[in-house]
Amino acid sequence: MSLACSIQSLTSLIKERSSMLRSVRSFFDKRDVLEVDTPILSKHAPIDSSIDILETMATDQTKGYFHSSPEYAMKKLLAMGAPDIYQLSHVFRKSEQSKKHTIEFTMLEWYRIGFSLEELMSETKELIALFIGDVPCRITDYCSIFKERFNLDPEEDSLQTLQEVSKDFGLFGKDYDRQTYLDFLFDIAEKTFSTDSLVFVTDFPKEQAYLAKTHIKNGKELAMRFEAFYKGYELANGFDELQDSKVQRKRFKASLEKREKMDKPSLPIDEDFLDALDHLPDCSGVAVGFDRLMMLKTQSHDIKNVTYEGM
Repeated sequence: MSLACSIQSLTSLIKERSSMLRSVRSFFDKRDVLEVDTPILSKHAPIDSSIDILETMATDQTKGYFHSSPEYAMKKLLAMGAPDIYQLSHVFRKSEQSKKHTIEFTMLEWYRIGFSLEELMSETKELIALFIGDVPCRITDYCSIFKERFNLDPEEDSLQTLQEVSKDFGLFGKDYDRQTYLDFLFDIAEKTFSTDSLVFVTDFPKEQAYLAKTHIKNGKELAMRFEAFYKGYELANGFDELQDSKVQRKRFKASLEKREKMDKPSLPIDEDFLDALDHLPDCSGVAVGFDRLMMLKTQSHDIKNVTYEGM
């Protein structure tokens, strides 16, 4: 690439990112949602068996963790009395490298006090529409996805049945747990979602609640959360936020046990975060991949083309 082309590409990238960041901030300014800027480095890491965290030595004796989401810090602010808040933050996830993934990326996360999950989905659709336009929207649930694509019931069908169906799609072996098979098959199903509609998936199994509340629906305990997809991209992950430290502690311990089985390093539990949950107002929150929105807006097929990593 010539120097002139390189300068032109860099200028185009700077202008596009700047325009999109202004659009996000204007979107929340109009709704009286305040921007916050919490630390990237923490003495505690989010405990999720599916996420690997970047570590560093914060001091000669103290380990620090680069956050994979500003969630813990933002919820602590809400527990202290903060109003509706949002954050545009660089986040880090170890070993995530592909055309859709990079170790460092930009996440947009916001929390709305007193919002139902349905209200948050509507607002998330409005935010996404800033960059992909007002496209058709479909709302479905996790169980329906499995029934439509595989004629499976993710809650009721046996582990052996999940193994057999997964084998048909290329996942061999019997050493995986139930969640691994469900995640694999959901990824397969996701690729068949309509490319011209924004798809919201709700009511995930209770085991996938993470930091969300659960509710009883059709006699089953399900996670009160959603994910949003468009043209093969997972764009958003939203929760009706859990406010119970005892339940969350059990989930953390279960995740730590799973990490141990996966030969992943143990992580310290953030006791301040657990204390904050008991003072968290009734709220819902969502994280959106800013760089993926930019990829869709600019019709780019590589995340490096929309970040300064690609320069």
